[in-house]
Amino acid sequence: MVVSLYGAIPARMACKRARKPVGTKKLAKRSKLPSTTPKTARQPPRRRPRPDVVHSSLYLPEAVYEALRESAFKERCKIHDLVMQGIEMALRKRGYPPIDDLKVGRKR
Repeated sequence: MVVSLYGAIPARMACKRARKPVGTKKLAKRSKLPSTTPKTARQPPRRRPRPDVVHSSLYLPEAVYEALRESAFKERCKIHDLVMQGIEMALRKRGYPPIDDLKVGRKR
């Protein structure tokens, strides 16, 4: 038993102080890499430019998102495809030509 400020503690539970290492182990040092210049620096692959496409974000209620997700899964397509179908329907209702014609450059 070891006696401490908090009472008697069994010897196996007594705190041991950290000891200094008996022998110092020498580890292999890493070789210094040559400094990279901007020309040789590796850059992540970039996406190809798509000047005909504009990025847009949608804020959807969670229930709408889940319904779209489930429909896309059942139809084996992407949510994007369903959203594009809805956009095409909304544009046609307002007198615009089909999306394929808009891509070519035809106006109303």
